[in-house]
Amino acid sequence: MKPAEEEFRMMIPRRERAKEEAVREMSKRFGGVTIFPVYGAWIDKKGKTVYDKNFMLFSSRDLHGFKKSILLKDKRFMEDLARKLGAETKQEAIWLEEDIIKDIELVKIPKLGQVL
Repeated sequence: MKPAEEEFRMMIPRRERAKEEAVREMSKRFGGVTIFPVYGAWIDKKGKTVYDKNFMLFSSRDLHGFKKSILLKDKRFMEDLARKLGAETKQEAIWLEEDIIKDIELVKIPKLGQVL
């Protein structure tokens, strides 16, 4: 079975300017983006738990009709965007995940009152 979609997920600090830039750039590249507010936690050097407010951004590309080379370009695009946003928000790292989805289905919803 051929891959159906490529999906990218990026977690960035919850800063409006960074979010707006990521939304603008990812929407231009992929046609849209989904945003979730999320929380992260980590242990600092003193053993204290530190909580962070973040945004998780999701974008995907329908791979039907695209050449394999687009995957590499998308990956480079997202890595460059992560580096840029990381520098702007003074982060040591930006979490970025790529996933190839092999099967996806869009479930059509009937209009109200329509019999299935």
